[in-house]
Amino acid sequence: ADSRSGVDWQDRKYYDGFFGGSKLIQAGVFSESFYLKTGVVCAVIGGASILGLALWLQSFLVIILFAVILGLSWAYSEPPFKLSYRGFGEAVIFLLFGPVPVLAGHFIQTGRILTLPAWLLAVPFGLLTTAILAANEVPDYPQDAAAGKHTLIHWIRPQRAYLLYYYLTLGALLAIAINIAFGNLSKGAFLSWLLLVPIFAAAEILRQSYNDKARLVMVAKLTIAGQAIAGLIIIFTVS
Repeated sequence: ADSRSGVDWQDRKYYDGFFGGSKLIQAGVFSESFYLKTGVVCAVIGGASILGLALWLQSFLVIILFAVILGLSWAYSEPPFKLSYRGFGEAVIFLLFGPVPVLAGHFIQTGRILTLPAWLLAVPFGLLTTAILAANEVPDYPQDAAAGKHTLIHWIRPQRAYLLYYYLTLGALLAIAINIAFGNLSKGAFLSWLLLVPIFAAAEILRQSYNDKARLVMVAKLTIAGQAIAGLIIIFTVS
């Protein structure tokens, strides 16, 4: 979708795959149709797995939920919705990488989905993954704007992106503390607060060098590492 809209064709430089796309289409390694067909195959395999899971759990609900998730995934970039082009992409990523995997795992193991502990545990994952997206949208801003892709960074402007980054990452750490207070996580989860060091380092780069793509690669690296570390800490400290 980003290839067809022209976003990924404007800056042909490869930034280690952290933002700007993989450039494999632009380099002629793969075609747009290859990615579309691969996506369809994965969706079909996922759908077949969901049918088996529905039979195993004797629940039609998982089929409905899978259909909603698949629809959101398609609507993220594809017309007529193109949510990531209209300022709703961040909300979709929060849902698909926070509540969706955590609540799905909780549902499969317990048979329940609308429980407060599961929702609380989902928030840090969603916020940290959204922080990755937001950090990557800053260097992509000029190309996105030229192609009519209006992300959240388009509305708040790159020079204020570091504030959004703080809200997302510090919000995730606060959510972890709330989970500890509710007894969802052991006190060992406070180890995640050590991530304040890379968080402040990344935010400072965003504040000072929001228009320097070379330096912004480090922001992506720090954010991805922070999300992975926090995720592992949460997993190993679930009460």
